[in-house]
Amino acid sequence: RWPAFGALLQVWRAGLQRVGASIAIASVASTLTLTNCELIAGTGGKGGDGGSGQPGGSGGGAGPNGVGASGSADACPGGVGGKGGNGGPGGGAAGGASVGVAYVGTKPVRTGGSVTKASTAASGGADGLGQTTGTGVGAAGKVEDELAF
Repeated sequence: RWPAFGALLQVWRAGLQRVGASIAIASVASTLTLTNCELIAGTGGKGGDGGSGQPGGSGGGAGPNGVGASGSADACPGGVGGKGGNGGPGGGAAGGASVGVAYVGTKPVRTGGSVTKASTAASGGADGLGQTTGTGVGAAGKVEDELAF
């Protein structure tokens, strides 16, 4: 009867689990009014780690023999191509969000009530070298009462 309510209920149930993002309620291109509601979002999951770089490819084969001048023997072939450089490590993924109300479009109206969410943001994943600081490390997740997407 209310398909949008069913979808929101599924998002709410997902918000009780500790995987990925934890969103108490979501509003997509809708008008949503919440009055004296208690919204509870769990802790977002840690971001995935980046993969290590792949080894470089092998070089190309030798070139063909050169042609000698005026009836002399053929010249030597060209050299073998060099091996390609190794690929760089992958970047880590962002940590999951802990959000009371996630929305796309019109910002929901909340009157009274409360939002309980994680006390700290979920950490981002390590880069492909295993480093947890610096470039290539995933961003920390968001912790917000309301967050627009």
